[in-house]
Amino acid sequence: DINILAQPSGNTLTYTLHYSNGSDSNVSLVDYFSKVTTAGGTTVQGNPITSDATIKSVPAKSSLTVTYYVNIGKVTTVNQAKVSIFGWDFNSADYQKRLGVFTVPANYSFVAAKGQSKKITMNNLPITTKAESLQIVRLNGKVYMRVGVSLANLGTKVLSDPGYKAYLASAGGTVFELKLDDASSSYKVQPQEKKTIYYMGEIPSYIKTVNMTLQFTQEDSTLKIDLPVHSFSLPAATTSNLTVANYAVKKISIDKNTVETQILSASVYSENDTAKWSLQFRIKNVGNKSVTLPAYELAIKAKEGFTIPVDTKALTKLTLKPFEEKIIDLSADVRLNLNQSTLQLQLTEPAVADKIIVPTAYYQIPYSQEKNSFIGLESIMENSHGTFGVKLDSIQRLPWADEDQIVAKISIRNTKLTTVKLPALKALVKAGLNDISSTVQIVAKNAQTSLAPNETAEMYVIAKVPYSYSINQLRVILQETSGDNVTNFLSLNTTMLNNAMNTVVAGGSFHIDVTGKKAEIRERRTTIYSGGSSNVMYTELEMKNEEPRQLKQAQLVAYYKTPDNQYYEAKVSQSSDATSPNGKNLVTVWSKLPQSVNTS
Repeated sequence: DINILAQPSGNTLTYTLHYSNGSDSNVSLVDYFSKVTTAGGTTVQGNPITSDATIKSVPAKSSLTVTYYVNIGKVTTVNQAKVSIFGWDFNSADYQKRLGVFTVPANYSFVAAKGQSKKITMNNLPITTKAESLQIVRLNGKVYMRVGVSLANLGTKVLSDPGYKAYLASAGGTVFELKLDDASSSYKVQPQEKKTIYYMGEIPSYIKTVNMTLQFTQEDSTLKIDLPVHSFSLPAATTSNLTVANYAVKKISIDKNTVETQILSASVYSENDTAKWSLQFRIKNVGNKSVTLPAYELAIKAKEGFTIPVDTKALTKLTLKPFEEKIIDLSADVRLNLNQSTLQLQLTEPAVADKIIVPTAYYQIPYSQEKNSFIGLESIMENSHGTFGVKLDSIQRLPWADEDQIVAKISIRNTKLTTVKLPALKALVKAGLNDISSTVQIVAKNAQTSLAPNETAEMYVIAKVPYSYSINQLRVILQETSGDNVTNFLSLNTTMLNNAMNTVVAGGSFHIDVTGKKAEIRERRTTIYSGGSSNVMYTELEMKNEEPRQLKQAQLVAYYKTPDNQYYEAKVSQSSDATSPNGKNLVTVWSKLPQSVNTS
């Protein structure tokens, strides 16, 4: 084996000699030495590298190898060079006798040809290695080269990183240092295993990438020089494609564990000059041990060159057990004048000093406008807790003193075959462009903390708005909070604000179905008392406790509504005492109405 490494102080040539001793006694190597004669006629005596300098003899009936080095000045080829073996001969004029010579063929190349495997020794283990790929990675205006090298361990022990230095040489002779990428650092290759490791390095954009060469060297700390180890002609460069198609699964390696990543869903709506994006990013550990994710950085990358950071608090110190899956909600505001159909989600490992960090993947973001939720129509939504059938049962806008109260009834059905736990929820509500979340309260019909298979939870989301507000769109987002992290549980958006109210016929009844306040309310009679300047409308209601316990009943609020949507607040008189199961109370309601109001 013979190699050359170009260096400013003179090119270093290394060669390895194989000694075989068939005799019954040891052979001392002190009596032998070698010299290299270049094609130009320069002769230099070789010296053993430090790791072989202690080899002084060849034991009987055995063989071994010794690697030597020489400084050959500006010579760059080994073709037709000669390696001569000498022994001491005190009968000769110069006390030396040439015992043999090896001549390097004129067509010899110490660089492995493209696509050719090479059997080498690493850490005293037989290894088959090959330069597999050369990729061009363009990032933030810079050009990086990514070189893939396969290592097949033919030995019986684990191969660990021998600490080789790697260099990329252009056809013109310009050399660039390479470093192992983060996933390949401190690599290990098990016996009979084949693994591909990757090196990265930056090059100027004007460097031609045809006929490039990969060269490995190893530092001899005693000699304070780098020694050539192996060289490979690299295949044609290809442009690295880190793009992940819509909804496709991207497998990444974290601490030698395989983790699946995927954009599960995406939707967007416009607000003023901003596109409001919501994404669900799925992460699943499919390995056999727990894994903690690096502090990944996420950003949305636009075709026009803009990069929009995405909050990644939910990924911070996230640990996944084997086969555990998390769905992360992401949101971002993107300028509306950018092309929304070509956006990508960029996943990048955190920056590390003296390391080249390139994106792990670019996920194509599917362009999908936010769906309008229809009253009474169930849609399927998925989050970290499970998969749910979500339905907007009704939306009502009711008077409340000098404001209006918006009441959205929502049903959540567990579609899975296992029981799921419901988190404590809070609501974010927007009426048109106005955020009215500060007025929101959630009233659960049943105080459920878990849902059995196919079981449904119902809740009312209540918010207040000025009665003068004209609303053509309502957005309700139910969220869960853990520390500083806020995660969306579900999101509903609707323009169906027809405010349809259930009508109860005279003498009829309706039911309050909220747990702890269940009751039947029946209209007994309504009458009008005429006055000089106004009329009094009077109604009697019968309120029956439908709870199995003695409880205080819900306190009612009432209005009289005219056909042209005028509301008159009424006074309500009812018992504040606890009522027995099936017990009944009389509730009276009355209000003064102008004589101009038609009460028929």
